[in-house]
Amino acid sequence: MSKKTDAWTIALAANPTPLEKFRYDIQQKFVSYKLKTKISQRELAGILGVDEGKVG
Repeated sequence: MSKKTDAWTIALAANPTPLEKFRYDIQQKFVSYKLKTKISQRELAGILGVDEGKVG
């Protein structure tokens, strides 16, 4: 299980499953892109074609 440490960082468990590792990597890529481009949660949701609530 992942542990949320703050608004932007998720720490992996001591022995993460392959799925947890994959989810962590994807989440970090989204956070990095959002911070680099300085787009809003709404804009990122629009790019991804998903509901805004699923992005945050």
